[in-house]
Amino acid sequence: MSVSIGVEGLARLRLAPSPAVEALEWLRLTARGERHRELGDPGPAARFALRDRDVALLGKVVRASSSYTPDLLSPGPKLHSWDGEWQHQLEQVRETPAGVAVDQVLGGQFADLPRDVRDAVDDGTFARRAAVGLRRFYDTALADQITAVRDAIDAELTLRGRLMARHGLGHTLNTLHPSVHWTGTRIELTGSSATTHHLPAAGLVLVPSVLGCPRLATQLDDTPDATVQYPLWGRIAPSARSAGLIDLVGASRAAILRDLDEPRSTTELARRHGLSKSTVSHHLAALFGAGLLVRVRQGKAVHYSRNQAGER
Repeated sequence: MSVSIGVEGLARLRLAPSPAVEALEWLRLTARGERHRELGDPGPAARFALRDRDVALLGKVVRASSSYTPDLLSPGPKLHSWDGEWQHQLEQVRETPAGVAVDQVLGGQFADLPRDVRDAVDDGTFARRAAVGLRRFYDTALADQITAVRDAIDAELTLRGRLMARHGLGHTLNTLHPSVHWTGTRIELTGSSATTHHLPAAGLVLVPSVLGCPRLATQLDDTPDATVQYPLWGRIAPSARSAGLIDLVGASRAAILRDLDEPRSTTELARRHGLSKSTVSHHLAALFGAGLLVRVRQGKAVHYSRNQAGER
């Protein structure tokens, strides 16, 4: 898949968080009985939330497909604050026209949907119940994690802004995810369909996700809300359930430690984090001295990775 963006669209390209995406991804894991690769089991609070009638309705929708979610459930973020964005997205979900719900939920993307989901769409109550279910699940299931999730996403947005200022748009896009490639005129998403989406004027929103799965998720048919959701997997640690890691070692060292799920050199880390090599060397020395890393020489370069203590 490729996304062709005009000059005006490039000027509007931005990164923004999406609370609705985080809630939906955690709900998907819960409803499908799956585990997050780094944060593990969604937990009893998430499963308890599924007892709610409206949360259960949403759970049936996201459980029905591992790759498709109706766009109406995750409105494109508009660069509000996190809390402001969350309220805006809930309002957008609640005010979705009944015809849009029919097209997106009953439009053939799902092989089979439970009768109560179809009934809610047919009687025009699906959008209202979806907004209620999203809020209740968020409040119940994410109460313990949401601060850490917000901190991780804020750190990512800060890092990307710094990379864009220092190295430009192309570098920022090319280091976003292994499947994202900037050609100079368009964004290529490898492993997707051969479709080309033209966004000559509408801006594209890049949405980092902590709770999402490792694949990229796109929402490109509705150009005012065109988004590419990319995961932060590999850049968070199980300790992300609390802010303790950042408090202990500082934001830069925490980001470097989280990024060492595979061996990396000082030069590579400096490029990925927009820091000087001397600064990265200083942080690596501190982390190595604290017994959190192992280092292996490969030719002229020294590569660092987390050891068991670093994983903990």
